[in-house]
Amino acid sequence: MKFDTPACHILLIESDMAIRMLIEDFIDEFFLNYTFHTVSGFEEATTFLENTTQPDVIICNSSLSGENSTQLIRQLLAICPDIPLIMLSSYTNRQEVVEWVKMGVSDYLLIDDLSPSLLHKSVMFSIERRHSIQALKQSERRYRDLFEYSPLPMWVIDLETSCILDVNEAAVNTYGYSREDFQQLDIRDIYPGITSAELRSWLKNETSQAVKDHGVFEHYSREGNVLQMEIKSRVMEYEGRRARLIIAHDVTKLKSYIEAIEDQNERFREIGWLQSHIVRAPLARMLGLINYYNDNMAAQSSQKKEATKPAAGLNSEPDQGFDSEMSTEEILQYIAAAAAELDQNVRDVVSKTTRTEPDSPE
Repeated sequence: MKFDTPACHILLIESDMAIRMLIEDFIDEFFLNYTFHTVSGFEEATTFLENTTQPDVIICNSSLSGENSTQLIRQLLAICPDIPLIMLSSYTNRQEVVEWVKMGVSDYLLIDDLSPSLLHKSVMFSIERRHSIQALKQSERRYRDLFEYSPLPMWVIDLETSCILDVNEAAVNTYGYSREDFQQLDIRDIYPGITSAELRSWLKNETSQAVKDHGVFEHYSREGNVLQMEIKSRVMEYEGRRARLIIAHDVTKLKSYIEAIEDQNERFREIGWLQSHIVRAPLARMLGLINYYNDNMAAQSSQKKEATKPAAGLNSEPDQGFDSEMSTEEILQYIAAAAAELDQNVRDVVSKTTRTEPDSPE
């Protein structure tokens, strides 16, 4: 019975012609789409692998003439580490088989127990296992790249010890510690102000995979500089340990910028108060003095007109005129003083509005 399985390329390394023919018959019985090549030894296999498209699976007899099985496996895995290797043997040595599997052998088959269905199952299992391992490696590589090349500092802490297990390049650049230095630290070394409650929260082994927002905290770099860091985290599995992935966003410049904006707004409020109180006070005095002067001049003009009219039937002397309380010179002095005060107040307002603008955070 032939199975319509995906096309596969099989390489058999076997020096015994009878076994080669047996394997080929078994493959032809169960495989519909396949390419089959045979070589008689390791040297021939090496030449084949160097000059031909890589096979999907290699089947090799552990009892090749003149070859040590362990050394043979080591050599094959060295030249094609990603190709599944199925070993055939005419005897059972459990300890040796365990060693082969540890080295990376995909499967082990006894020649005496071999059948078309068993061979088909072993080949397809080995190929699918290879695909699964490759997909897992690609997934791990993608996540590793996301971690390593993130512009935000990231590190992984052990939930049992609070020690730092791993960091990315951004964390190295931000905190100033090398990767080796980081692995000698725990979270309290870069966040000495952490409270017991905060530490318990960070080390809590949660089942939820949701990202947790911890807030903004003061961390310290290797040089002792204070860093305002916004912290988010999530629980994860790291090399068989329960761990927490920490994502830190350096908001030091942003916080300084906000504080500068708040300071500027306070100055604007102060300027508004100056305009409504300080600036208007000398201006009001100037207007009052001007009105006083105008009223005085109007009164004097009126008295002069009255003095030029002859009184009916009387030859009385004219009035001596309006006797002002302040002379013109005194009024002008008061106006000049008020103007100088107004000028200084305006200069103060201009000074407050022309202070250096806060730098925008990068």
